Amino acid sequence: MKRSFDFSLCPLFPIRPARSSKKHQFYIRRFFRQAPCLPRWIMALILAFFCVSLASCQAQGGQVSDPYHTVSYELPLSSQQSLTLELCSGDNGGSGALSPLNEIQVYEGDSLLQTIDIPALTSSEQPVQVYNPESHQVETIPMNHLAEDSPYLYEGLFAPMESDPDALEFSDFNFDGYTDFALPVFSVAPHNLPFAFFLWNPVDEKYALSFLMFAPVQLLPEEQRLVEPEHGPQSSQRRYYSFDQQGQLFLVRQETELYGFQPDLVDPYPGSIEISEAFRRVMVGDAPFIVAVPEIDPDDRAEYYLSQLDELIWNDPEINAYAERFAVADLDADGTAEIVILTNQHIHSEPVLILRWQDGTIYGYQEVGRGLNSLKADGTYSCSDSAFENGFARDQYLPHEDGSDLRTKIYLGQRLTEQSAEQCILNGRIVNRAEYEAAEADQNAKPDAQWHDFTFGNIAALFVIPTGGK
Repeated sequence: MKRSFDFSLCPLFPIRPARSSKKHQFYIRRFFRQAPCLPRWIMALILAFFCVSLASCQAQGGQVSDPYHTVSYELPLSSQQSLTLELCSGDNGGSGALSPLNEIQVYEGDSLLQTIDIPALTSSEQPVQVYNPESHQVETIPMNHLAEDSPYLYEGLFAPMESDPDALEFSDFNFDGYTDFALPVFSVAPHNLPFAFFLWNPVDEKYALSFLMFAPVQLLPEEQRLVEPEHGPQSSQRRYYSFDQQGQLFLVRQETELYGFQPDLVDPYPGSIEISEAFRRVMVGDAPFIVAVPEIDPDDRAEYYLSQLDELIWNDPEINAYAERFAVADLDADGTAEIVILTNQHIHSEPVLILRWQDGTIYGYQEVGRGLNSLKADGTYSCSDSAFENGFARDQYLPHEDGSDLRTKIYLGQRLTEQSAEQCILNGRIVNRAEYEAAEADQNAKPDAQWHDFTFGNIAALFVIPTGGK
């Protein structure tokens, strides 16, 4: 694409005589009417020199010295139409700097098609599409709220101050046959330089700000996908987007790669690559898990990401619950290990989250803290259903005709106390206290499950991590 750069000066104020200058002109005209002929020409030279000096002083003192700075781009809008994009900023900046934009003008030949007033746009309520990492969805934010509400670094709209072919992006970003453009919205960023994307509207024959991305996008024309890379000190993510029939952006999928960690001692997940990858995608936030309550309503299913644990468990933004620790254990002894997650708010009454793989899907089950504690490496655990009932058990999952399996408990040992009466049960048979306490001691002596901090390093060590995009 041919790009040409034109640096034009646009003075902010015209040079006008000041009030004192008009007074001097009055005295000069009166002198010429009254002075004799010969001295008149001599004095004319002196006064001319005086006026030039005065005008020079007024121009230096009263005129703004910082001119507008304009950079022009020639872009083919389509195979039959070309446009000129002029980016006008109010600060000439330094060499290679990005300068805040004042105005964008779009020309077809010598005809001005559109003028975008950047300060007016920035202060407007125009909706802009941005990805929200908490909801894992594309949402709309008013333009004047981007700086406060957007997860993207946002300062404004910027333009290059000199020829830099990589400073802007030109392409058909929404695959409609017209060339669009993108501008940086932050002058300096440590890992990502976010861009604002302007799409051409063929009906209005104008450009409109549509969405923000963390960096220049990669286009997949055959799939009609935009790939947004985001790089951090511990991970990199690639989000795949597309457009619906109304032209709105939506997230198709996300892929995360982890690197640069020194994990603690974490044994690899003891399952197939398929199951391991399904768990990994949920653990790093690339995919949701399904919370199902078939014992209440088989259709009561909801998708949640682990970043939404606070909404799932507490539904209280002031608590700010998040995944803090995890353990791997085969709770139902079926050969496929589950993952048990505790949050930073773990107390006896706070639910524990169990992630379980079933037929290619990760399901989530909640359990109160007292209902699953002292987890052992073999998947058994201690539990208490009330102040009068406690024991040790393991999970059992019963097939359900629709949705996730039903989760129940198989009590290996159970002590019931009510009205000073005590009953001890082992594997379904009533035993005396001594026999029960011996079995309880054996249970307590089992090796504990290994708990790990919920960090990307430990997740990377636990699961098979792909080295690149799919």
